[in-house]
Amino acid sequence: MKTFISYKLKSNPNRVLLIPEEYARKARDLVDIAMNVRNVDELAKVISQNSYFKNRGYIPLILDFLHLQEKENEGLYVKAIGEDRIYFNTCLNMAYDKMTTEEGEKKKDAIKNIEFFKRIMKSI
Repeated sequence: MKTFISYKLKSNPNRVLLIPEEYARKARDLVDIAMNVRNVDELAKVISQNSYFKNRGYIPLILDFLHLQEKENEGLYVKAIGEDRIYFNTCLNMAYDKMTTEEGEKKKDAIKNIEFFKRIMKSI
């Protein structure tokens, strides 16, 4: 039986989504790592220590987030969008990985999740 974890969008706390647990936990871990990056030097260190960040589209997302952090007048809403994008980018990458390694029903499930995560990314 598939289990889900609720995720309250940081950019829209009224919107709560159910995310498959297998994606939600890894996404939360990577968001926590990304949110602790405070400058480009730390980003380089994080990338060297976490192979999952390499070649997965995180660098532009984290750089955007760092850029927003430097702007004191930038609203929390815009920063929250950055955090949501990192979270769902992780979920999307994991679903793509699963699609390429699985067969049968698990592959179909991964494809459904890819479409789900793409729709969320478009809505953020």
